[in-house]
Amino acid sequence: MKTMPPDDPTRLCEDFLRKEMAYNLEHKVAPSETAIIERFLDRRVELAGAYADLHKRLRGDPGKIGAVLDAVIVSAAYWSPARAVEARRARDRLVAVNRAIADRARELAGLLAERTALQNQSPFSSDSCYHIADVIRSAGRDNSHFRLYLQGELDGLWEQFGLKYWPSIEAIVAEIGRDALCARIEASDPLTAAATSGRRPSLADFFKAYSGRIREIGAAHGGMLPLGFQLGAEALASFANCALDLAPEQLVDGAYVRRQRQLERQAIGNADAGGS
Repeated sequence: MKTMPPDDPTRLCEDFLRKEMAYNLEHKVAPSETAIIERFLDRRVELAGAYADLHKRLRGDPGKIGAVLDAVIVSAAYWSPARAVEARRARDRLVAVNRAIADRARELAGLLAERTALQNQSPFSSDSCYHIADVIRSAGRDNSHFRLYLQGELDGLWEQFGLKYWPSIEAIVAEIGRDALCARIEASDPLTAAATSGRRPSLADFFKAYSGRIREIGAAHGGMLPLGFQLGAEALASFANCALDLAPEQLVDGAYVRRQRQLERQAIGNADAGGS
C-alpha cells in the first residue's frame, strides 16, 4: 500500500479525525459527531479534493485545519435538516407555553383576588396561604438548603414587616403572567441563531450554522482563522454531502454553496441597514 507523506492533506485531516473519534469513544460522548467522522474516513476518496482545498487555504496549519473540520462536523451533527426541524418545533412550543402561562396566570390571579375578597367580606374563610412568605415556606419545605440558610432570614423579615410591605400572592402570579407574555424568545448561542434565522427549516440551516461556527472560532481565538476565511464552494459542498449523508437526489454542488453565501450576505446587509 502506498504510504502518504506526513504533509499529505488527506493524512493530516484524517489524523485529526481519528484523534477526535478516539476521544469521543473513550469518553463515550458525541455519538452524532463520531458517526460523521466515520463517514469521512470511509469516504476519503470523495473528500480528497476538499481536504486539499482546506490544506492549501490554511497553509497546512494542523490547528486551523482541525478547527474548520470541527466546524463542519458540529454543524452537521446538530444542524442537519432533521435537527433544524426539531429546533424550530422547540422554539414554537416555547412560544405556545409562554402564552399558556400568561393566560392561566391571568385567570389564577383573578381567582386569588376573588378568594381574598370572599374571605374578607363573608363569614367564611379557608385555611390557605395569604402571605407570600407562607407560599415560599411551603414550597421550600423539601429543600434542605432553604431550611438551613434562608428560612430563618425569611421568618425574620416576615416578623419585622407587616403584610402591607409585601406584594400579594395574586400580584405575584399576575407578574408571572406578564413576564411570560412579554418574554422574547432568543437563541441560546450564535450557532442556533444563525441556523434558525430562516422562516422554514431547510438544508440551508447547515450552511448558516457552519458560517456562524467559523465566525465564532475567529472571534474566540483572536483571529485564529484568516480574516474572511472561506472554504472553496466545491470543497464545502463535498463536506456537506458527506457529513449530512445526503441521498443522490439531494446532493449539493459549488453553485448551491455560492447561492447560499450570496443569500447570507444579503441577509446580513439587510440586517445592518435595518439597524442603522
